[in-house]
Amino acid sequence: VAIPIFCAMSPGPGQSVGASIRPPETPKPGRDRLSACTRLPDDPPPFLSRQRLIEAGGVSSGVLFAAIGGRWLPVRVHRGLVMRRLGGLLAAGNCIGTSSEVSFESRMSIQILPRGDLSAVFFRTNSRDDEHMPFLLFICDTFCERRVVNGSAGPWERMSLRSTRFVDAPCVFHIVSHFSRQYVCYDHTSGFFVRRNPADKAHQVVFGVVAFDHAAVPVFYDAEESVEVEEEDLAAENSATTVAKPGQTWAGSHANSTSGDNCGPSSFADFGSVAPAFVFLGSSVIDLKTKESQTHETVVRGTTREEVLRFLANEDLIGLVRTEKVAHSSLAKFATSKTIKLGDFLKRDTPYEHTMPSNHVPWYAPSGVWGMEITYAAANVKGPLRKEVAKFTIV
Repeated sequence: VAIPIFCAMSPGPGQSVGASIRPPETPKPGRDRLSACTRLPDDPPPFLSRQRLIEAGGVSSGVLFAAIGGRWLPVRVHRGLVMRRLGGLLAAGNCIGTSSEVSFESRMSIQILPRGDLSAVFFRTNSRDDEHMPFLLFICDTFCERRVVNGSAGPWERMSLRSTRFVDAPCVFHIVSHFSRQYVCYDHTSGFFVRRNPADKAHQVVFGVVAFDHAAVPVFYDAEESVEVEEEDLAAENSATTVAKPGQTWAGSHANSTSGDNCGPSSFADFGSVAPAFVFLGSSVIDLKTKESQTHETVVRGTTREEVLRFLANEDLIGLVRTEKVAHSSLAKFATSKTIKLGDFLKRDTPYEHTMPSNHVPWYAPSGVWGMEITYAAANVKGPLRKEVAKFTIV
């Protein structure tokens, strides 16, 4: 006698039934509204190559991105929505969907066992940053995070990575359930990933993996020889550093301050000191697409910004560099440091205007308040030429 297996979605602990709960049953094949990918979205994140995944044997802090609706969306677990089979007696899991920005619920671990075998891949959520990393599997054909944390993986958790038809994008792939041989698709009706055997290959979701630190930080410079990137934790703010907004003249905001690392023209004139080697006069930012002026305090996701610096060189400045340390105000692990080479600038009385490399802000960058520490230094001048600490908001 066949026993029907009922599948239902219910709110998780602390969640109430309401508009946020998706349809209670997984849509049947044929009634899906699957997302189609006829071409890859523009502006791809810095995906890891499959060779990199194989060599590492797994990525402890990676973010899975999916090409959905013409955009690269971070994949995340929704722990407020639970898929249950037979009331949870057989299986229960938190549904896997997408998000508008990277968060800790997006962080996953990818394990390839045995090493190099792309038909034996296991995905585990790693948002709690501890040894409890639940496996991903399918419950009622919906991609879920297994609610049972303990225990090893079985054939239900095993996935395969398949090449896509986009031969010019070797870092992306399809995910296939090794147990059912079905592809991972995205169902707009439920808002979650499901497994199907679609007749149209465009319905097979295209995925890519980005290192978690690279996916979380908002600043990605165009690849140029003048840019050197070095990741490190954001250093503690120097209590002696004077705070100034980016683009604000040092003299205009701190004309009577002597605690800063250098002074504006009115300051050193008032105190009768020697003019510093480097005097920052301000900067301006434009949107490269619209050519409209932008503020330093508000950064809009999805825009490409270009900044022009204005400064005086009272001495020859050889190997002038600008180091930017950026960190999210409430997400301490979202931090990065970048050093940009500006070049050599000879002493002269008139100000220099220097255009920085264009800066694209991914639309999936975490919103909220960010802190930035900017330091200028030259190879032929001892110590930093200028420091400033500022805040900006990503919207």
